[in-house]
Amino acid sequence: MENNTNRPSKGLSTDTSPQDQPKETYRFALNTIMESQDGDLGFVGNEESNEIYVNLPTYYDRDGDTEIPFLIIGKCYIGEEQTALFLVSEDNFYSEIGILNKDNTYETFVNTFTLKFDIKHQIDATFRLRRGCERTVYFTDGLNKPRIFNFDKPQDFQNSGGNWDADKFNLFKTYNKIPKFDSFDIINGGGNTNSGSYNFSIQYLDKDLNPTEWITSSDTIMIYNDNPDAMPYAEVQGSTTVETDYRTFPTTNKSIRLSLSNLDTEYPFYRIAIIVADSGNGIISRVEVTPNISTQSTKYNYTGSGTVTETTVEEINYFNNVIETAGSIEQIENRLVLAETTGKDLNYCKLQKYASKVLSDVITEEITLNVEQSINNPKRGQVNTEKVGYMPGEIYSFGIVYIFEDNTTSPTYHIPGKADDVTPSSMVLDNQLESFQYLEENNNCGLLDYWGYDSQGNPLKGTNVRHHRFPTRAELNKPLFYKTEDSVSETLDGYSLDVFAESEDVTSYYDLNELNNEAGIRFKIIVTITKGDGTTEELESNVESVSLLSYIATESTAVSNYITDVLNTTEGEITSIILHEAKPFAEAKTDDEIFDDVNNYNIITATLEGDVTEEGETFNRFTANSTTSTLDYNFDIYTTEIEIDDTIYKSEIFGIKFSNIEMPSLEDTNGEAIVGYHIVRNERTDAYKTIQDSGIITPIVYSGKFASYSLIGPRDVSISKDTFNLINPEFLFNKKEFSPTQIVKAGEYTTLLAENKKIESYTWQNVQEGQQDLSNTKETDDDGWDLRVIGKYFKPEFKAVDEDFLKKDEIKSITPLNSMAGVELNMKQSDTDEGTKRNLYNAATDNRANIVQGTVIKDYYTQYNPNFPYVYLKAELGNKYSTFKTDPYYKENVNPESVNNSEIEIFNGDTYISSLTYTNSYFYANKLRKRKQKSGGLNIVLGFLSIVGGAALSLISAPAGIALIGFGVSQVATGLEKDKVKKVYEELYKAGLKNAVSDGWTKQSFAGNPKDDEIQWVSSGIMNVFFESAVNFNLRMGNVGFPDFIDSPQAWDKSTWKNHMENKLTVPDSDRAKSGRAYQGFATAETYEINPDYLRRDREKFYFSLPETYDCCSKCQEDFPHRVAYSTQSFQEEQIDNYRVFLPNNYRDIEGETGKITNLFRIQNNLYIQTEEGLWHLPQSFQERITSDIVSFIGTGEFFAVPPRKITDDNNGMSSGTYHKWATIKCPSGVMFVSEKQGTVWLFDGNQLKPISSQGMTSWFKNNLRSKFEENYYNANGVEYPYKNNPSNPIGTGFISTYDSRNERLLLTKKDSILGNTVADSDDYALCYKNNETIVFEDVSQTILDKEATTNDAGNPWQYVGMDESTCQLKFESVGITTMLTERITGFASNSDLHVFYDVGSLSDDTCKFFNTLITKWVDNYKDEEEWTGALYQYYTGSDSEIKTNIELKGTLVDSMPLEDQERWLYYPNFAATQSSNKQMVVVGFVDETNGLSSNTDSYHNSVASVGISNPTTAFNNDKKSFKNLLDPTNPERLTSFAGLIYTPLNAYYKNGDTISSYNARLEFMKHIVASIEGEDLTEDIINNLVPNQNLVNKDQWEGSVTDFKDSLLSVAPTNLTNTNPYTNNLKQYGWDYNLESYQSSTEPDETLVPPNGDEMTTDDFTEDMNVFISNTTEIITEEIEIETIEYDYIDGVVSEETPLENSWTMSYSLKFGTWTSFHSYIPSIYIHTPDRFFSWKVGNNNIWKHNIPNSFQTYYGALAPFIVEYVSLSNPLVTRIWDSLKLYTEAKRFDNNVESNKDERFITFNKLIAYNTRQTTGEINLEVKDTNTDPANYLMQQVSSPNPGSVIIDRNERDWELNDLRDIRVDYNQPIFNETLTARQQDYYIDKVLNISSIDLNKDWTQLESFRDKYLVLRLIFDNFDDVKLILNYSAELEKPSFR
Repeated sequence: MENNTNRPSKGLSTDTSPQDQPKETYRFALNTIMESQDGDLGFVGNEESNEIYVNLPTYYDRDGDTEIPFLIIGKCYIGEEQTALFLVSEDNFYSEIGILNKDNTYETFVNTFTLKFDIKHQIDATFRLRRGCERTVYFTDGLNKPRIFNFDKPQDFQNSGGNWDADKFNLFKTYNKIPKFDSFDIINGGGNTNSGSYNFSIQYLDKDLNPTEWITSSDTIMIYNDNPDAMPYAEVQGSTTVETDYRTFPTTNKSIRLSLSNLDTEYPFYRIAIIVADSGNGIISRVEVTPNISTQSTKYNYTGSGTVTETTVEEINYFNNVIETAGSIEQIENRLVLAETTGKDLNYCKLQKYASKVLSDVITEEITLNVEQSINNPKRGQVNTEKVGYMPGEIYSFGIVYIFEDNTTSPTYHIPGKADDVTPSSMVLDNQLESFQYLEENNNCGLLDYWGYDSQGNPLKGTNVRHHRFPTRAELNKPLFYKTEDSVSETLDGYSLDVFAESEDVTSYYDLNELNNEAGIRFKIIVTITKGDGTTEELESNVESVSLLSYIATESTAVSNYITDVLNTTEGEITSIILHEAKPFAEAKTDDEIFDDVNNYNIITATLEGDVTEEGETFNRFTANSTTSTLDYNFDIYTTEIEIDDTIYKSEIFGIKFSNIEMPSLEDTNGEAIVGYHIVRNERTDAYKTIQDSGIITPIVYSGKFASYSLIGPRDVSISKDTFNLINPEFLFNKKEFSPTQIVKAGEYTTLLAENKKIESYTWQNVQEGQQDLSNTKETDDDGWDLRVIGKYFKPEFKAVDEDFLKKDEIKSITPLNSMAGVELNMKQSDTDEGTKRNLYNAATDNRANIVQGTVIKDYYTQYNPNFPYVYLKAELGNKYSTFKTDPYYKENVNPESVNNSEIEIFNGDTYISSLTYTNSYFYANKLRKRKQKSGGLNIVLGFLSIVGGAALSLISAPAGIALIGFGVSQVATGLEKDKVKKVYEELYKAGLKNAVSDGWTKQSFAGNPKDDEIQWVSSGIMNVFFESAVNFNLRMGNVGFPDFIDSPQAWDKSTWKNHMENKLTVPDSDRAKSGRAYQGFATAETYEINPDYLRRDREKFYFSLPETYDCCSKCQEDFPHRVAYSTQSFQEEQIDNYRVFLPNNYRDIEGETGKITNLFRIQNNLYIQTEEGLWHLPQSFQERITSDIVSFIGTGEFFAVPPRKITDDNNGMSSGTYHKWATIKCPSGVMFVSEKQGTVWLFDGNQLKPISSQGMTSWFKNNLRSKFEENYYNANGVEYPYKNNPSNPIGTGFISTYDSRNERLLLTKKDSILGNTVADSDDYALCYKNNETIVFEDVSQTILDKEATTNDAGNPWQYVGMDESTCQLKFESVGITTMLTERITGFASNSDLHVFYDVGSLSDDTCKFFNTLITKWVDNYKDEEEWTGALYQYYTGSDSEIKTNIELKGTLVDSMPLEDQERWLYYPNFAATQSSNKQMVVVGFVDETNGLSSNTDSYHNSVASVGISNPTTAFNNDKKSFKNLLDPTNPERLTSFAGLIYTPLNAYYKNGDTISSYNARLEFMKHIVASIEGEDLTEDIINNLVPNQNLVNKDQWEGSVTDFKDSLLSVAPTNLTNTNPYTNNLKQYGWDYNLESYQSSTEPDETLVPPNGDEMTTDDFTEDMNVFISNTTEIITEEIEIETIEYDYIDGVVSEETPLENSWTMSYSLKFGTWTSFHSYIPSIYIHTPDRFFSWKVGNNNIWKHNIPNSFQTYYGALAPFIVEYVSLSNPLVTRIWDSLKLYTEAKRFDNNVESNKDERFITFNKLIAYNTRQTTGEINLEVKDTNTDPANYLMQQVSSPNPGSVIIDRNERDWELNDLRDIRVDYNQPIFNETLTARQQDYYIDKVLNISSIDLNKDWTQLESFRDKYLVLRLIFDNFDDVKLILNYSAELEKPSFR
């Protein structure tokens, strides 16, 4: 005999046969651990019990009858041995958040029905301690939005009433109101802003300063230095911060004041972001952020300072990443991570059809062009926030964006343009794309019509894409601009004053050589006007000193000053003139210093000499002689005509109106309510412009082989007929060179009148060194060359025209020419002309030329009264906005529009009207004076000339600094080059180019002998010309101390022109006598500059269309199962929680082949992603960007830029994935998780992925990880079980796990079961759980189909909604009819509007005229008799102008109703509601049939007369629904009073010989009217009381035959209206009535209003009809009306009487030993663990249980469970052995509370045993401890055997337990020893198998009892009779001997 010793301590092992059992392993254990609190490491013992730790709350249902328990659906450890719990009541009504504390308490923090927790959606959570003390959990459930809760600030999640607000729990900051920008004011003073553009964005902040996104942004404000309130409009200019040699602007003193509204005061603060572009380059310079501002404050004043921080444009750009749900949550590197995200649960494809129906139309708005204070003026800094027009004739791409209730937005939906000429819109056609159609790219399955129908009911699918083309101004008859009646532009009688002085020796009194601008002589003239009433007025006029002195002691008398600057009319006569003459001073003095002190000037009084006549002109002369002055003065006063120009220029800019805007239904948005919308637009880039710019055509002069661009309005010259110059803003200001395909003439600037031209001349003396040798002449000349400039300017009138200038293919070339540059062109003068090659030069030095050559155009230019064509550059684009689906869209309405507004007017274009005075200057000649020779005659002497030949560009005597700056500016602006100038002037002028720059006027002006040697220049231009362009050059920039341009629009002023030319051609030079100016040799370039910052518009918020990859057919369009999104980085102590900021691009999609993401976890700061079939590592990188010391979290996606990698790479679903996130548990050794498909349990430490299920249990796990319930359900129903991975659900399946730190083990629990046979055998069932009962719905699909085949009482079908989890019922809905009481006014209220509709489509104009006459006379009579204050509207689109005139005389003509809608009588009220806001309405309609409604799918009735009547058509039902909505009491826009009357006129020319079928549609309509308005089965009384139609009576077709009208209503047909009227819900209750008497007249009625056929309709008859219809009194009645409502119905299931078969289990894995330890009897629904303990909760038990309770064992949830160990006795697997007895070494301990110590229980050990081998078993035998005290009388017998059947004696000898008599009791060896079926294994605890009772017999004959003989012996020890004893199995020794058989 041998002892085989066993120590079962190395864990479970079932992977081998028992005869190969690994040493010291065991095959089964229950409630076993491998150490105890007293040590015992390495020995198996019984596990400690659990006990109730806390009770969970319950609540009573809404009836107060049933106590409803709470279920735990989520948990999260939050530190300090506290765990946050998430609970939901069993009926899903209440949600709760609480804390399980370490002191045996549970504390409720949140209990509310608003959070909508759901038992089917368990909660995943993560914890963060914010700011050192705020316990914050972030959680998600895959159903609701990701959420947050701060246990230490619960008040932050309540509303002002103290109630829990679900929205405040949302992780992503939402807001209830979108702020509105109401106004912007620019304040002069108090600010410190730079020149540039500014726009503003806003965000809210909560009390912890957590921000929302930047919600909305405004358009731009332009800031410039000039104060428009303090200076003339034309002089206001833009400015910049860019400093140059010729321009430096200071910082402005302006501030910007914002007015806001609609602020969400649930947030305490908001912040404003100021988006600043002030660098002068058009790029945003910075984004400043204000301090926090209270939401109680609606004003903010930006001064340029006071902001506290900056942010980035990218942060302004982003919208919240719309994450509606997430399946998993984790945090890493101070970022929150969400996975398996979804967007809104709706099919966005269903919304396009609503956008398709929107109708656009052009609207206009009058603006004032030259009053800055006028709103919408384009020079206003705020104009972009007011109204800006769209380019006439241009095409634009618009869309609509819907705003959901949570203020997130939809994608952009395209709004189609006008379809055809029938469309009621003034927009124009030519709006289609040539190569792009409305296709179903996103909708390959064809389940829905993506594009739907346009506003006119035309299907879009397959048609060409249409955008929106505006009409031209000519098409709308809207001129570019016009002068208003309040303009003052006239010529008045006034005075001009010529002043000149004479002196023998001027220099004896004034040393002119010492004069300079600062210390020169000044004069002030005081003129006294005596008015007619005897009063006087003194006017002052300053005279420029240098100008006056230049004429002293000369023969000239040409210093002229108008004194009408302050005198606009001749109110009296001049009676005195006093001259204040400044004395000479050595130092500089100002005007004030001189004239404020009488000692500084001489007072000289002039006396009136009387009338003087010189050279035929008479004037008054005053003379002044003084002893104090050596100068004698003459003042010559002329009566002259003075131009006064206070013209007010106005225009109408184009806007767009969108109407028929219908909000998507809740059905199409899947319940997502829409609260508003934005209209958006693609940016009109140059590539999309079909109207590129506007411009003015000016002529080209040619002579011989030369041509030139020089003089603007030449005369007496040869004008090219195929070559022109184009002046257009884009070319001038932006240097853009367009290539139009057409040039269209839209107007002319004409100069027919004398006042349209201004001719000027001015001479500056001594501007250039150089004299002739005068020794042989009689003349003296002590100075150099003079500069003479002649000017011709046109002040044209505008005349609108519409004609082609150059058609398509007629433009040959467009050539930009720099100054002095040339091009060779073949120029033609007629179509037959072969052309002449000429060299065309740009002779101007101050402008570039834009030369257009095309076909010959005759008579486009008139030489003596020039007309300058105003044109548009038009480009023909076949596919405009072809990328509208991918290009960004920008808001057109800055503030969202309400859903209540079905139309919106928008002026947010890109086109401005600006004024320009264009000046073009060029050198003409150097001309020498012919001197008087001593010998007589005139001659030119060239001896001492310092200026040579024709070289105008001398720069010889001009100061180099200023002149060189000017030359540099001109080089940049016009490309001016010295070499080219020299060549043109010295060579090409001589070669003939001079003739091409000359005309009759220049030759005449420069004819004759000059007074001195002259440099001659020509200046010409056009004044006050307006352009419509994308270039807003109203704010063009001028220069400081440097020439720029002549301001516009303004009256002509010679001095302005003179100063401008002086500064362009000369520079100050104090060394030059007389003029004080030096000639610079060129005309400085005109300044065409705009601060690029002003061109910037609001582009900070943008929207996109649905991507091409969006699949309309998918059921998960917005599901992103492979996406991981992450927040910006947060920091522990920051007040702002960046975990709540998810930028749009901050996500990473992993590859999808391993299924959706199921979980996230991190190890050692590495993030791992679990998918259904894979485990991924997602490395992170950094994504901050630092710009100007600003850390910007811009959301570039860089954090997860490194591609994810699979930990296990397998293509067959074997890559360590999991479906069961709740089984994933993190512990010090790594992360354990379950791969159900692989049948594997993994432990992953970040480096090694270890399959711990392979630790002796490989096969068992592969066989037992899959869910039997899920498999059976799928096999029966063909779909996944809806409650899988839902272990907290009473009927859910899945896995959970926990870590037991005390025992260093992992616990894994599987929840699984099998339904009873009845349900399990069903092929189609659904389950629900309620009140501890499982509700079963068998044959559920058929049940649903059967229900959907039925209708409700209203006849509408039922539709399945889903399972109502709260009641466990199948839920159905349908549209029902209910009644409600409402008040309505009957009769014709005194302020009702009367709307009269004529069916012009069928009624002739004569008939309409007949009824119009009746209406007109009745209205006149009624208004006379009654106090009616309402309005009359008549809807007539016919061609009879007399009718229209008559309508307009009596009321409002509406002729925009579509023709096809004029028969829809039930639609009349809805259309009338769009014309009048009056809620009291009367409708009268004249309709003869409604058969052929092209905008509907069908008509109101049949077109064939028949017996009875057909069912209501879809068109009728749709219009009835819309009409009833007008009266719906829940509609805030409802009508408060309504009455409607329909006349049914039959043709008067319905002849006796005609059959009734000839007019079948009209007769059918009469029946339709009766049936629909009566709306009930017609009684004989109703039919007999019908007033006959006389026409039918006359034709014997009213009654008498079954086919006659009346009798057809009474026929026996199935649709007999007396039995079955298919029209229900009668319309009379809503105020409708009808009249069958009338008929259609074919001729105009005569004065007596007797129609052709006799006797029916007179004025009196009509009046009587109307008076019956609308009583003269009104009353308010309360009536019961029917309204549509949603009805619900339910189908109950059956309570399952069968108890499911449990297939659940719990196992433990020892991390210390690396083995599976045991199965366990507790199978909870959730585990909770803290650092030193763990807890569990089980469905059906409203307690949380604490485990590892000291000194209590094997008791779980109050029930004692067995402690079982099964191991194998095996010494040599090759030798058969015999076993007879067993020796055990165990320890039993019981704790004594009195001494707090264990005591040894000597006589307690295992109390049951099963021994078996391959064919033998003992059965389950009881082990009775040998006890001599039990029955002393039988002592000896008790030492041998037990008297109890099935029991054996176990004897304790010292420390050993021994038992004998191990005998086999099997009787049927053909049956298995054990029964392992699930049915057999249904115990109160998990067991792997039970004995097969049928194969054993406890009473087997003792003679047949055999010893155990086999290769091995399996022993199962069971201990189940004490719950306070710790039992440890140390060793086992089996007495065995070899078998020698």
